[in-house]
Amino acid sequence: MRRTAFVFTILLAAAFIFTLSRCASPSLTPDVNDVKVSRDTPKSQCEELGRVTGTSNKVNTKPQDVLADMKDEAAKKGANYVQLGEYSSTGTSVVGFAFKCP
Repeated sequence: MRRTAFVFTILLAAAFIFTLSRCASPSLTPDVNDVKVSRDTPKSQCEELGRVTGTSNKVNTKPQDVLADMKDEAAKKGANYVQLGEYSSTGTSVVGFAFKCP
């Protein structure tokens, strides 16, 4: 009985410490508001993270809607810069390349 209580206490303490450490950890991915979008070529020290796209299925899609979706995808990849590519002919999607720059 005492051994079971001891194991339970250890597991509970470990779960508590893990939970606290997750709360105190800074986010490893950039905030979507920190992702810069430009047609300019990124600096040479930037690391390319791959292609990103932004889409919207809204009837009255605006360019900022698809850009916001693309920035969100870039942030999830850890990017802080996107070199803007092409918009679709309908304006419902956009393509770019994500980079992580110092």
